[in-house]
Amino acid sequence: MTPDFSGQRVYLDANVFIYALESQGPFTRAAQLVLTNVCNRTSVALTSELTLTEVLVIPLRTNNKAAIALYEAFLTDVSKIELLPVTRTVLRLAAELRATNGTKLPDAIHIASALDNRCSTFISQDKRIKAPSILAVFALSEFNAALDG
Repeated sequence: MTPDFSGQRVYLDANVFIYALESQGPFTRAAQLVLTNVCNRTSVALTSELTLTEVLVIPLRTNNKAAIALYEAFLTDVSKIELLPVTRTVLRLAAELRATNGTKLPDAIHIASALDNRCSTFISQDKRIKAPSILAVFALSEFNAALDG
């Protein structure tokens, strides 16, 4: 059974979009399920502007214009995703996260963005995510288990 995020503010890490929109890899079905569930507007799906930077690297490197257009269209569609700015408040909170638990800068910005925007849930396949206990972290692999079980 997959978790129900109805009524929640759900933060999506960049890897969720990569798996879901590029339709490749072991977590594609799980990422697509997550996007379907949290983008249905019974939840609020959020991610940082940093996500746009992260997802565009390989499509830009390989000149994959279709992938570039897909990411830009999806991540800027306000009916699906709230794209959050990287504010001074987020950067300060990210610095605190780095200072207290050694979180890498991109992860710290994602976690800080989630916390600053009152998200209750953070979804990522990155097993290194170190979030405070007030933020429930779910891995895409947990959704895979639900899909296969």
